[in-house]
Amino acid sequence: LVRWAQAASLMPLMYSSTSPLGVSSPAGSQTYDQQTVALYRAAVHQHQQLASYIDDQVTRAVRSGEPIMKPLFFDFPNDHASYTVNDEWLLGDSLLAAPVLTGGTTRSVHLPPGQWYDQLRHRVVQGPVTLSNYHAALSQTPIFVRMGAASSYVGAAEGLRPSR
Repeated sequence: LVRWAQAASLMPLMYSSTSPLGVSSPAGSQTYDQQTVALYRAAVHQHQQLASYIDDQVTRAVRSGEPIMKPLFFDFPNDHASYTVNDEWLLGDSLLAAPVLTGGTTRSVHLPPGQWYDQLRHRVVQGPVTLSNYHAALSQTPIFVRMGAASSYVGAAEGLRPSR
C-alpha cells in the first residue's frame, strides 16, 4: 500500500482503491498499523507539494499537446537504454519518478543524458547513467530533478529550483 501510494503521489492524479485507514466490506475487514497510515499521509503530502507544478504541467500540456506523464524516451529518443525502462517516468519536464514498486528497498535507476538532482542524496548526477542498487527505505521515494529543464520545479522541502 505504501509503495503504491508513493508512486501515485508522482502522477497527475493521485488515486487509491483502498483507504490507509482500513476497509470494511462483506469480504472482510482490513486495518493498517500507524506506520502505514503515517507513510501514506506522507505520500499524500508529497502530492500536495507538487500541486502547483502539476497545474503548470497541465497548462503546458494543453498548449503543446504533450502528455504530463511520459516515458523517459519521450524526451530522450536517442537514449536507447530508456526504451527498456518500464518503472520510471517523467512528470512534466523536470521530475523523473523512480519509485520502488517491489517489496525491497533497492532498485536500479536509469537517468537519461543531462544533469539530475537526486533529492534523496542531495547531489547532482550526470547522465546517462544507471544507478544500480539504489537504496530507498520504505519512507523514501526516489525523485530526480532535471537541471535546466524548460519548466521549473520548486522542491518545497529542498528549496531547489532547477535553472531554466
